[in-house]
Amino acid sequence: MTWAVLFAPQLFQRQVFTLGDTRVFRPFAEFSRERWLSLHQRTYWNPYVFGGISASASLADPRPQYLPDVALDAFERMRPSNVVPLGGPLLAHLAGMLAMAALARALWGSGAAGMAVAGLVWGLLPELLVPFIYGHDAQLVTCSLLPVVLLAIHHACAATTRCALGATLALAAVAGIMVLNGHPQIEVLGAMLALPFAIERAFYYKRPWRLAWIGGAGLLAVAIGAAVWLPALHYSEESL
Repeated sequence: MTWAVLFAPQLFQRQVFTLGDTRVFRPFAEFSRERWLSLHQRTYWNPYVFGGISASASLADPRPQYLPDVALDAFERMRPSNVVPLGGPLLAHLAGMLAMAALARALWGSGAAGMAVAGLVWGLLPELLVPFIYGHDAQLVTCSLLPVVLLAIHHACAATTRCALGATLALAAVAGIMVLNGHPQIEVLGAMLALPFAIERAFYYKRPWRLAWIGGAGLLAVAIGAAVWLPALHYSEESL
């Protein structure tokens, strides 16, 4: 309820933020999307990328242009932003609040009140909301999904074998989404948090071999994110 009230103008009136870097980041992505929908052509040039290097190497266009044509068409038809312009980042923010509430329950046995406080405190962090207001959607998504990653790590260590395998696959998927959103600083800091947390959970439940599962999930996430970081790496090598 608090989440819906906090973002009521964005959810129910389809408003977007217009402060700071928003005017720099979003217009090109919208232009690129319109070219794909109307002409079925990918946009490989923007003011930040020259020499024919794919626009997916730049934060100026966060859309998944690396997808094959059929998959990109499906994405454009099913993206949450078709319903609410900021739908994707807002769903990630909500997922982070719910995951933080679940972590409070799993780690400290919190009741409903404690879970609500944990979710609200996380969701109202200035480190989440201020960058979002200023157009840094990637930072919001990457930060918001950190509690989801930690919750998946917890269940990968605490659950029975079948459920733990499911949690491990979920961990790979969520961490892969974080990498695809391309905010390297948050990804590195998140890994620095997730690694000791995984070690503590694995030894707490006396299942150190589960660390191999979690490590495999991390490698799979890096492979998923290669669609973004590999072009960016080539771009950094070729740029001045």
